Amino acid sequence: LRGELLFLGTSRAGLSGALGMITMMIVVLSMTLAKRFKEKITFELRLTCHWFFTLFVLCICFHTPRCRNITCIFFSLWVADYLYTFFCKTYCLDIVEFTPLPSQRGTQMLWRNPKGFNVKSGQYVKIQIPWLSEGGSEWHPFSVYFKEKTEVGIQLSMHVLEEGSESWDDHPGTTSSDETELIFVREFLAKGYKAR
Repeated sequence: LRGELLFLGTSRAGLSGALGMITMMIVVLSMTLAKRFKEKITFELRLTCHWFFTLFVLCICFHTPRCRNITCIFFSLWVADYLYTFFCKTYCLDIVEFTPLPSQRGTQMLWRNPKGFNVKSGQYVKIQIPWLSEGGSEWHPFSVYFKEKTEVGIQLSMHVLEEGSESWDDHPGTTSSDETELIFVREFLAKGYKAR
């Protein structure tokens, strides 16, 4: 056992493997403990912890040549997907209407879908609101609902916040490029974000 523990600290494979396991534990624990400690572990903290996977990938690249080759292939696919989403699936909206939900449970947003924006009801989008004094550079996740299902969506969002349910929409459908969508965010107004 002593020889194996010495191997962890003296070899490149042992050290990279140990660091990789620690970073992966941070990622996994930030997600699994989130339900138990909802008040203490915010979405932003969980998201920051989730980015530890890049350190995990870096550790694996130094582990063994075979691990490096396999990891680099899949990490390259992830980077390509991330860049495609950032450059080809990011839209700028000129007019957006914001309405607070009852009891400050979140925010309702209304806009015209830009050309090429096709999403299903029940999915989520990430929105950046640059004029916020705090959190303006962050991407906030919003759930999407059909305009016909707005009241149902509000009721479901209230139920999710009160009961902790995971189901947002039982009857998803596709949107057309000219439909108006309503979007909701949880914990958005509760943080007290203010315009600059």
